[in-house]
Amino acid sequence: MMGVVALIYISMAVCLVVGILSARYAIRKVKSVEIERTDLIKTCKNS
Repeated sequence: MMGVVALIYISMAVCLVVGILSARYAIRKVKSVEIERTDLIKTCKNS
């Protein structure tokens, strides 16, 4: 019985880690997109 509980906890921990990593990756992508967008706006205003 303890083995099943341990497996459930391990799978939950793996899901949590994967979720955190993918969230950090998504945030990084969004930030880079925002930086590109502000650069585009700056170049449009300057021209």
